[in-house]
Amino acid sequence: MRKISAVLAILALAGCEVPTKTSTTPAPEATGPVATTPFTWKGNTPRATRATDIYECEVAGRGLPPTATPEMIEAATAVTDPADVAVFVSRCLANKGYVQTELPVCTSNDYLAGEFMQGMDVLPPLERIRCLDPVARGMIVQA
Repeated sequence: MRKISAVLAILALAGCEVPTKTSTTPAPEATGPVATTPFTWKGNTPRATRATDIYECEVAGRGLPPTATPEMIEAATAVTDPADVAVFVSRCLANKGYVQTELPVCTSNDYLAGEFMQGMDVLPPLERIRCLDPVARGMIVQA
């Protein structure tokens, strides 16, 4: 036993790492920066109304009426500064009562902390939305 203690002491003094028992518990997910995704929210607004409002603001941001054809939109997009459109769309949606924010992208741990919702007609309150899953086009909502 003294030999093992002496060897460990020598290794410690030499700056070597002493192997430790490894855990079979999986490591938690990385705690680095959390990925986020943009989100446009307005309480008690049906999904179809939200989509229409976003579309109208996007088209108006290019100087076109809501009845613009896809060809008109494509031509206007080619000659319109994207930064100017983004500013216009933000202001337009804010005037319609929308909040534009960024929410975290869901990790596997988030699925254990709430209910996955997809395709709901009316969005839940913003403070209940834990994260968004842009691939599945849904969200995790806290109870």
